Amino acid sequence: MDGWIEGYYPPRKWLPPGLEDPTTGTLVDNDFVLLRFADIKLMYAEAQNEAVGADASVYKQINEVRDRPGVKMPGLPAGLNQAQMRDRIRHERRVEFALEGQRYFDLRRWGSPRKS
Repeated sequence: MDGWIEGYYPPRKWLPPGLEDPTTGTLVDNDFVLLRFADIKLMYAEAQNEAVGADASVYKQINEVRDRPGVKMPGLPAGLNQAQMRDRIRHERRVEFALEGQRYFDLRRWGSPRKS
């Protein structure tokens, strides 16, 4: 535990499972993810919701992100209108991409940096 800084808890994203010393985990030759498939699905859901409302394809994309292996979250409730779905998509992006540096750009795109 020589590499651990007292009281410092690094995020576990992109570090190998079972890592005991973060200094060795940051020295390995990891490839960093720039664009995740979940991001593509949520971008599609957001665009489709803004274009035509909360149709079946929007539900399909979001539920595929929520129901992937290792996550298994329940699907969205049926019958959401466009505004409700917009809020759900924004929340989903906030949770899905935590600590990945996308929040700022989402808030800029939505024009709501002080609201969310």
